[in-house]
Amino acid sequence: MKYLSLLVVSLALFGAGCWAKPQAPVVPTNQAASTTQTQQQLANALLAYQNTQEGFSFNYPANAKNVTAATNETYNDKVIVSFDLGQTVNDPEAKSVPETRLDVLKVKGDIKTQEGKSVINDGFYYEFGWDPQIDVKVERKTIGRYELSRSTYSDAGAGNLYTTYAYTYPLGNNEFILFRFVIHSVNCGNYEGTGFKCLAFDEARDIKVPEKIMATLQLDYAP
Repeated sequence: MKYLSLLVVSLALFGAGCWAKPQAPVVPTNQAASTTQTQQQLANALLAYQNTQEGFSFNYPANAKNVTAATNETYNDKVIVSFDLGQTVNDPEAKSVPETRLDVLKVKGDIKTQEGKSVINDGFYYEFGWDPQIDVKVERKTIGRYELSRSTYSDAGAGNLYTTYAYTYPLGNNEFILFRFVIHSVNCGNYEGTGFKCLAFDEARDIKVPEKIMATLQLDYAP
């Protein structure tokens, strides 16, 4: 009887172990905070791009992708380098978030507008053979020791909006180095009633990465 009692107790304990609800591992508060901080540091990390042949360098986000080959296959302008900078804000809940691409290229300028061709006139730049649907805004921007022109314009179609910030710096002989940031967003009205979250273009938010990159610009062309 003594052995039978021990056997019953052992089986009961074994059964309790088999059916016990598994417990989720507990992450210490300081470790969770450290993980979040590391992710934030990676998101803010910058890498250096340097082109000694063309005479310029800048820093760009570490999570950006070099898409130079794909850009040159898709567009008429042949870029020196092109980076897909990804979404302008990290929002996993959003179905659509604005995305940015940076193209760097050399372009020729002309004091006369030539229909169907890119035109630079005292810093004014646009790449379309027609006027953008929203007026072009041209302003002087002093970045470090460089004075550049920045043209801002948008073009919309098929529910998409493309907002361009084009920074130009004169190289002489009617030639310019161009840093073109194209921010692609969608008409969030298309998502109304679908239950999906959509982030529309917001200049104050979406211009931060381009400005951060341009603040690191170094030009060998400058006097």
